[in-house]
Amino acid sequence: MGAEDGAAKARRVWDRTAPGYDRQIGLLERVWFTGGREWLGERAEGRVLDVGVGTGRNLPHYPAPVRVTGVGVSPGMLAVARRRAAELGRDVDLHEGDAARLPFADEAFDTERVHAVKPA
Repeated sequence: MGAEDGAAKARRVWDRTAPGYDRQIGLLERVWFTGGREWLGERAEGRVLDVGVGTGRNLPHYPAPVRVTGVGVSPGMLAVARRRAAELGRDVDLHEGDAARLPFADEAFDTERVHAVKPA
């Protein structure tokens, strides 16, 4: 399987997962990761790169002054993140893309958050 085949498969899996992702991950977060997003978010500063932004579950936890750029492989997940950002009144720059090929200059960000969750 080539890199493009893998990326296409990941995109399909995450797009299919997007509508129910927040509900599914919510239980795990309450049981295993209570306070994790808050802890990470409060340490962010300046220009933040959120790689694997998903549905934007971290967005409420970033301090107001930070400028958030998010990258995700799934248009479906990014659509949820855009709605979340709008509901929060937060200006977030969201991009569809692959974490292995980010379109940003070195040292363009002050804080980088990379999610380490694999698709189901």
